[in-house]
Amino acid sequence: MKEDTSRRWFSFRAQLIDICSSYHDINNDSGRVSPRDFLLHLLYLDSGHIEHPQLGKIRVKVRGVNTGHYNMSFSKSPAYCEGWSARKLIEEYGYADTSGHRKALRIRVGITDDTKSEKLGLLVKDGNVIVTSRNEEIASWEKDILIEKFHQISKILVVEYSLNPENLDGKISFSNPKLAFLNVSLLENKFEGYIRSGKISPEFRMYIGEEHDHCRLRQIKPGAVRDHGFGWRLKALHGDEVYSVTEIS
Repeated sequence: MKEDTSRRWFSFRAQLIDICSSYHDINNDSGRVSPRDFLLHLLYLDSGHIEHPQLGKIRVKVRGVNTGHYNMSFSKSPAYCEGWSARKLIEEYGYADTSGHRKALRIRVGITDDTKSEKLGLLVKDGNVIVTSRNEEIASWEKDILIEKFHQISKILVVEYSLNPENLDGKISFSNPKLAFLNVSLLENKFEGYIRSGKISPEFRMYIGEEHDHCRLRQIKPGAVRDHGFGWRLKALHGDEVYSVTEIS
């Protein structure tokens, strides 16, 4: 099985290098197509994943040639402490937003050094990441689970693209394929520091439905809590210590 995976990866790698050596015509009769979908089409990939003989399943990610960072995110709602829920949280800390919701909570939360503050903040303690305010614990995640979620989505094949290279209308070029994956042990040791520095961005993304067009179009009933899931995002520049990057050539 591993031998088959190695053979497929070798063939895939050769095909990718060949694709990155020439321009491609993206004009078609089916309308606009995304650079990522077009690359997957050229690679004969039904999904955005490929199996690597050592790394396992890796995601194919396409980004503009001038993009200099790696970005990954996932949603993971917390476990609420006794007496708390998403509804109570948004009713107590929510605010009126620009979409017409009287109660919305779309905010980033950072590490707090003052648990008595009335603002929501995060506290990393005893292997947990805790939402706190007014000296009360509101909800939490196990830190190891968050790190494992980052690890699951961190193995990526990055390919850069440029539209109309050298002023060739209707053409696209792909270049600089590379493997990027997370330095998990470093993330474990510096998790709190990465939140403090903004490298990890945690954010609430929810609101309470209203009787207006925004919610009607989305079929959200008045009074219903619409929770997009708490967002965890890791964003770091190319060359950052949290990623290991290997050029494919």
